[in-house]
This record gives sequence, C-alpha cells and structure tokens, in this order.
Amino acid sequence: DVLDTAKWEGRLEGLAEGEAKGKAEGLVEGKADALRQTAAKMKRMGMPTADIATCTGLSAEEIEKL
Repeated sequence: DVLDTAKWEGRLEGLAEGEAKGKAEGLVEGKADALRQTAAKMKRMGMPTADIATCTGLSAEEIEKL
C-alpha cells in the first residue's frame, strides 16, 4: 500500500544519505592521513617544524606527535 511504499522509499533515501556521508568522511580522513604521512616524511628529512606546518597546514603540535 501507499504507506508501506513511502516507508520503503524513506528507508532507501536514508541509506543513500548515510552512504554518501560515509564516503565523504572517508575522503576527508584519507586526505588528512596523507598529509600526516607527508609531514612525517618531511620531519624525518630534517625539515623545520614551522616549514612543515606551512606546507601541510598541520599544527606544530600535530607535527611533533608524528
């Protein structure tokens, strides 16, 4: 019936929204992880923390934890 169809469509819409949100969050976290990896490599190469922060946008505190 119409009510069941509306409920089903609502569930599908909710699942699609959840999936899209999860993908977006995953992309953001992936980019942040890549920045941390790059900063760690720069740190191992002996670059000053201030320069790493300028290049990556990470804070000095974040860089020191790497």
